[in-house]
Amino acid sequence: VVPNGDILYNKYTELQSHSARGQFRFNRTISTRHSISAILGGEISNVISTGNGFFQYGFNSRTYLVNDRIDFANSYPQYLQALGNATIPGASESPSKINNRFINVYGNASYTFDNRYTINLSAKRSASNLFGVTTNNKWQPLWAAGGSWEISNEKFYNLNTLPYLRLRASYGVQCNTNKTISPLVTIEYAGIDLLTNKEVAYIKQPADPNLKWESVKQQNIGFDFRTFNNRLSGSIDIYQKKSKNLIYGAYTDRTTGIAQVQKNSAGILGNGIDISINSINLKSKLRWETSFLFSATKNKIT
Repeated sequence: VVPNGDILYNKYTELQSHSARGQFRFNRTISTRHSISAILGGEISNVISTGNGFFQYGFNSRTYLVNDRIDFANSYPQYLQALGNATIPGASESPSKINNRFINVYGNASYTFDNRYTINLSAKRSASNLFGVTTNNKWQPLWAAGGSWEISNEKFYNLNTLPYLRLRASYGVQCNTNKTISPLVTIEYAGIDLLTNKEVAYIKQPADPNLKWESVKQQNIGFDFRTFNNRLSGSIDIYQKKSKNLIYGAYTDRTTGIAQVQKNSAGILGNGIDISINSINLKSKLRWETSFLFSATKNKIT
């Protein structure tokens, strides 16, 4: 049934990617005390991935000949009789084609006064064909706001052992994409039925027109410091992350024939702290530096 020789597996994939991006930049300093910078832009991308594969039996690596007289439709006894009959696997794989499209429009601006106070604002709106069929679910607004205060530039600051000290804080919303699921019905072929000799398929993922982006809201506060001659420098950050609409398995009505589906059904609340300390221990012909990193995180599924 299966000829002597090797089994050759052929796999073909092709990736086409096209993208375009435009951006405007603005920078200006006014009377040495006011500094303004801004960026406005947009980008579009289209990625197409195609592939297929198939097996060839009786392959001879010396002559590069194969045996193409293989019966993939009928079933035959297996080597272990307890396993019953089965068809010869690997006639061919179903051709696949994945098309991912993204559009992004973004802008950010920064204003600094007297090298002491800085305000940062950024906004972005992204769209993708990976999400729900309604326009509100395809588009997702993202934004962030932050500020910093260089305390060491204040007139009242006179701590010589710590010549640089900056306090900062930020809050923003980010989003993630999950390419493993689709808002449309997904089916998967499961081989050939032994009784009908016809291909069998099942619903792998039902339609989800309300599929959304995974979103993460994060707030952060921290400060940076440097000692004299930068011998010791570092930063400390305390943050909180709140994720929602995460893709996770959710139980459904079993009478539909599907017990569980992947959908926007989970959330995570996380808190953490990051500490980074750098030191210059020796600064001559021989230079010796050390770095200390500490991170702690606590997450709770909501």
